[in-house]
Amino acid sequence: MKKLITEDKKAFLDDMLKRITEALQLNETRRKLVEDRYKSVSIFIEGTPGLFFDAKIYSQGSYRLGTTVKPRQGEEYDLDFVVQIHKNWKTLSFSEVYNSFKDLIESDDRWKDLVIEKPRCIRLNYADEFHMDIISTCTENIQGDINRIMVPDRAEHRWGISNPEGYALWFEKKYIAQRNIYLSDFYPGMEFRAALDLPKDDPNYLKQPLQHAVQLIKRYRDVYFEKQMEMAPSSIVLTTLVAKMYEGENSIYETIQKVVERFRMAVETDKLYYRQFHVSNPVLPDEIFTKEWDKNPRLFDAFVLFMKSLYEFWEKLHTSTGPDLFNLLKDNFGTGAFDSAYKSQGLFMQSLRDKGYTGIIKGTGMAGIGAGHQIQKDRPNTFHSDE
Repeated sequence: MKKLITEDKKAFLDDMLKRITEALQLNETRRKLVEDRYKSVSIFIEGTPGLFFDAKIYSQGSYRLGTTVKPRQGEEYDLDFVVQIHKNWKTLSFSEVYNSFKDLIESDDRWKDLVIEKPRCIRLNYADEFHMDIISTCTENIQGDINRIMVPDRAEHRWGISNPEGYALWFEKKYIAQRNIYLSDFYPGMEFRAALDLPKDDPNYLKQPLQHAVQLIKRYRDVYFEKQMEMAPSSIVLTTLVAKMYEGENSIYETIQKVVERFRMAVETDKLYYRQFHVSNPVLPDEIFTKEWDKNPRLFDAFVLFMKSLYEFWEKLHTSTGPDLFNLLKDNFGTGAFDSAYKSQGLFMQSLRDKGYTGIIKGTGMAGIGAGHQIQKDRPNTFHSDE
């Protein structure tokens, strides 16, 4: 029998976690700003005669994957996208492509003063806590997999290979059938579509448990490393590990629980505390996401301790109740996100009461308003207090 979020702690936590991710989403104003600026820059690049005329332009990273997290105070949101030209990269130097793209962007007064040179991209740094990282690339093999690209890498003074689109398609294959998502049991009458249209940062209620889990683990990282962000694992490393350890769990709560359990088992079995490993692109093993760990092993040590902390935090959620439970969520995901989620859940439950959805239809296990059915009223919860 299905239980409403007022009866069952797992259901309550799953709903609360979903609402926390809603608070972590970019708001509509920021999303529109991101999309407008992306469109403006894209139209300029693909419409200007020269090396990048009619280039293929697409987003990558968290926006492409639907795992964006609103920046904390003092941090910036970034949009990563690729400008891909179908030219033979072997006839072009990496510096030629990089410098030509920089010159192109600086040729327009709208962006000239916003340009910051980064090792692999050109950054447009806006004054409103937002920046775009634009990578100029060439198709690796025009006759082969067009998603494999060659990227100018000024730090290593050479071309580097990448496959962000292939990665995104791999990530999407991890999705489960929308009808199996646990959260939908608590939203009577809500329609869910079968697949996500990407690239687009979809509304929160359309996202998968895997996407929500990545968002929450990224926010936990931001809080955990608040005073030493230089030690924090990158988003692509966390996203890759979570997706690899995901086995189709159909709720946010269970997804994170299983991910941290599987990582803990890997630590104990393979003694990862003492043996560093690499995280690479699943569709392109030569693209290593953890190169910095080789340069600074302390980053790997910090990562393992971070995952151990995440496991311990999740274990506490099993046993905590009342204020202790709420404080755990607040301390580890941020006061603002928790308060917004708690308020949202309260308003939602009130709307269910107003509509008669606070009972279970006997014999079906489904929430209903009771028209023509015998309703079993939902019982008071016991996890809000110490009783």
